[in-house]
Amino acid sequence: MNLILQPSVGRKTSRNCTREQDRNPPIVDYYISPRVTATGQPTYDVNQILEQLPVNEIAFCQWAESRVYAAFAQNYLMTYFPAAYPRWYLQGFGELFATMEAGADYVEYGHLPPGYAKVMHHYGLYPVTHILDGRYLSGKGRAWTPYHAWRLVHLLYFSEEWKPRLHGYLNALARGDDLQTAERALGDASQFQRAVTAYRGRKLPAERMTFPADRAPGPSIRRLTRAEAGLIRGRLELGARIEVPDAGPDREKALARRSAWLDRLRDNATRFPALTENHLLLAEAECRTGNPEACLDAAERAIAQSPTETRALVWKGTALTQLTVRAPAVERRQRLADARRFIVKANRLDPESSLALIAYHDSFATAGEQAPDVAVEGLYKIVQSAPAAPGPRLKLGEELIARDLRSEARKMLLPVAKGAFSTPEQPVAAALLSSAGATEPGR
Repeated sequence: MNLILQPSVGRKTSRNCTREQDRNPPIVDYYISPRVTATGQPTYDVNQILEQLPVNEIAFCQWAESRVYAAFAQNYLMTYFPAAYPRWYLQGFGELFATMEAGADYVEYGHLPPGYAKVMHHYGLYPVTHILDGRYLSGKGRAWTPYHAWRLVHLLYFSEEWKPRLHGYLNALARGDDLQTAERALGDASQFQRAVTAYRGRKLPAERMTFPADRAPGPSIRRLTRAEAGLIRGRLELGARIEVPDAGPDREKALARRSAWLDRLRDNATRFPALTENHLLLAEAECRTGNPEACLDAAERAIAQSPTETRALVWKGTALTQLTVRAPAVERRQRLADARRFIVKANRLDPESSLALIAYHDSFATAGEQAPDVAVEGLYKIVQSAPAAPGPRLKLGEELIARDLRSEARKMLLPVAKGAFSTPEQPVAAALLSSAGATEPGR
């Protein structure tokens, strides 16, 4: 699509474009209808000409794949190398791969982004001191763009002089150092500013990685059924609909949206009863919104279709745990043991399932009990398999603090509490990090 930095006062540019169009702008025909004056001479209306020309416009074509590549690169870094990265670094890292070019046996990244010169000319440079101290996040002053991040990270990533300093800076943040302390690893700020200002031109480096062609087989593609398509929509909405504000004007609207979403899931499960995934999604939604009876019913329907479906067993155990809390005190111990048996069965059927490990730990929290070491070991296993997942890190951080393992808790909580982007878990992680001995806010 065309990104328009400054709109035309004449003909408006279409928002649609192709990757090749920015490199080879299409030839456009313009038609002018002359008018005849009283003396019989032709005359031309200047406004008619301007209406067909883009006047004073600043725009360039940015292909959709570049946004996918950038987002994937950021997600890859946070997933496999989780740390307290500043947002500018994640943005710049993503832009390094936004212009990625791939062939049968190679991947090349780091190329100059399309429209880079136009963006820099339109917005100007950004002071590095405002980047390093976090002021760029305020939205005030000069405009900050991902292309500014690209310029900064490209210099630090490809320069033999600056790359070691970058590593020192990121390591300092990963240890929990504040922004001012970490900044020292980059050296003199004025020298850094001069290096960034001078970093321009078409000879900026890129990197090519090669690999055997058979290591990248083609994808398998098939058309989704109508039921499967509806299921995807419901799952995409899961995170947004589960959490609602505790109070305030938005609470009622959020509750109404959640109720409508649950009604759609219930309708899908009724219309497509043979699709086990519909019952599984509904069970998860009901349990996570505090409807254990409905969750249990949906889980039972899934188990009836597939007795060894581990997710159904987990949600059945979770629903029974929630119902046990409401039961008379004399019954709770036995009922909790019965509920956990379904979760343990799911774990034995699929030892790698994170869902069962989380449910087992949560069953103790729901009952107001101290989680045993085996449940905490399950959280460790989840964090190892999905390092960037904030929820398990938060739970494990709480358990480590409860066991007075504060140094380990800090390492576990830093990527969540000081992550580049806000998450629902971030405020809680920051509070826990403070109690573990680190109080510097995120950036």
